[in-house]
Amino acid sequence: MRPYLRAANVGWDGLKLNDVKEMNFTDDEVETYRLLPGDIVLGEASGSASEVGKPALWNGQIEDCCFQNTLLRVRARTGIRPRYLLNFLRHEAIRGAFVQSSRGVGIHHLGAANLCGWRVPIPPTSEQDRIVDALEDRLSRLDAATGALVAADRRLLSLRTSLLMSLLNDPGSDSKGWTYSTIGELAIVGTGATPLKSRIDYYENGTIPWVTSSLLNDAIISRPDKFITGKALEETSTRVYPSGTILVAMYGEGKTRGMSAELGFPAATNQACAAIVLHDENQFRKPWIKLVLESQYHKLRRLSAGGVQPNLNLGLIRGIEIPLPPSAEQERIVSQLDSWSVGIQRLHSAAALLQIRGRQLRKLMTEQAFRGELVPQDPNKECTSVLLDRIRADREAHVSKPKRTVRRTRKRDAAVGVPPPPPPASSRVRPIAVQQELPL
Repeated sequence: MRPYLRAANVGWDGLKLNDVKEMNFTDDEVETYRLLPGDIVLGEASGSASEVGKPALWNGQIEDCCFQNTLLRVRARTGIRPRYLLNFLRHEAIRGAFVQSSRGVGIHHLGAANLCGWRVPIPPTSEQDRIVDALEDRLSRLDAATGALVAADRRLLSLRTSLLMSLLNDPGSDSKGWTYSTIGELAIVGTGATPLKSRIDYYENGTIPWVTSSLLNDAIISRPDKFITGKALEETSTRVYPSGTILVAMYGEGKTRGMSAELGFPAATNQACAAIVLHDENQFRKPWIKLVLESQYHKLRRLSAGGVQPNLNLGLIRGIEIPLPPSAEQERIVSQLDSWSVGIQRLHSAAALLQIRGRQLRKLMTEQAFRGELVPQDPNKECTSVLLDRIRADREAHVSKPKRTVRRTRKRDAAVGVPPPPPPASSRVRPIAVQQELPL
């Protein structure tokens, strides 16, 4: 049993060695599939176009490690720096060149033969080193800037909730006028259903909008998931809720559970949505109640019950406590939060734009590097034609080297479980055709 790398161990930032598998390799197979320091492994195939040809450099981190057939191994010849070749192959993978030359439907295969014919720009060895040093220095600084942007953008997402919580927890001089109620006292809370998908007459030519919890990522739902028919409405527990109804996701994957949104049109819902229909006298409080529900998002997730699929229930939602300041105070807090939200959204848009420009800058720098425009060239160093002559000589030496045939002794065959040859037959028997097997 020996360790081996597979496609799952190759990441864009290098090798991921926290989950390295083992399998049986014979000594001969190890000679063929062993990885040596300086080898580059690439993902040979992927169902995702952006992952085809993703490379990483092997530095001998694990002794006697091999590679699986989901990877291609590239071993640089004399005069080619592995780090230079790695950066070039990564550039080709990121810009989509490998997937454009791949074959297959659904799964994109790069193929060893295709990769062998890939054209690589070869500057002198000293310039390869200078290109890699300059490129990696610039990319590391770009990565640091991008990481800072991502972290800042992540903080922006939680800033609005923090501001809201500070407003709710600090009622100020008007605190004496605050009262408290529950969702169940302020509104009617119900849910919906999913008509049988096998019933064509429940969906075909339907005109009634139907929404699910997957649409609760926006503040206001402006489009339905599907349309259902009046027959589906009559024969199931689905019901139509009016425009302005507040929906809360009762269960769902990821961050969906506990999110809320407002219906922008009359629509039916599925059972994953709790519909909050405010009593008429409470309609003026709708913006305030939506803000309070937003502030309760993390609390609702903690209250979710269940194992594999935690979920809320109508009882929990009806029991959500709502602080009710005077109307003027509600309007002041909502207006204050809206003005802050505008600034937060501007910062979020600026961070997103800078991340896009960062990706464009990365592409531009790598293109310049492999066009010979990133660092100045030194005419006094080794000429490229001399380097190419060395590469050809190295290749011819490997091609002309005779392949050693490994012969197994009977003692070794017995050790690895190979049965001995049968004894000569004493009588003539009918010959049997045997498929020829060649060593790898």
